[in-house]
Amino acid sequence: GAVRATQRVLMGVANSQFVFEGKVVQVTMSAGIARCQHGDSAHSLLERADAALYQAKAGGRNHARSADEDKPLEPASTNRER
Repeated sequence: GAVRATQRVLMGVANSQFVFEGKVVQVTMSAGIARCQHGDSAHSLLERADAALYQAKAGGRNHARSADEDKPLEPASTNRER
């Protein structure tokens, strides 16, 4: 589902090489996920996803949070040494 797909994207971004001004830079991302519920408007769906994103950011780099789950998702692991 959406959670697994998001974890794959997080890992893909973290394990990719990005070059900025000739230097390799570490890039990570955070994500907020929300499931469309009966009666949702586009605004209410995006509001929940946005709140989940802020919770993910509070969890640190490379995190995702689902608005529909009580606990944070596991951080995406990387193959890259830091």
